[in-house]
Amino acid sequence: MTPFVPSDGNPLDRRRRKPTRALAPALAVLLLALATPTPAFAAEDGKAACAHACAGCHRSAVRLVARYALISPEDRRMALEDLLRGHHAPDPAERAQITAFLEAQLRKR
Repeated sequence: MTPFVPSDGNPLDRRRRKPTRALAPALAVLLLALATPTPAFAAEDGKAACAHACAGCHRSAVRLVARYALISPEDRRMALEDLLRGHHAPDPAERAQITAFLEAQLRKR
């Protein structure tokens, strides 16, 4: 059995044999980027989640989040997460959507 020899004659050049191996990391990064919701989509989903979980009792999302405006974004996310966990948003995905929506409302102010 003769070994594989690429067309350029170098039997050690394995890059020509498996081009998909070189593309696999780039493809994985691309798929992760496409699967991650952008803030605009997360905020839109959050608007619907907020309407479902919050709007029955709270008239204004801006007023709801205004008390968190002066703390750091990381502390604000943690505080909102804690509030929502025990307050009508037990689902982690829904909490993340509502938090993204409320963050977007603060940025608009």
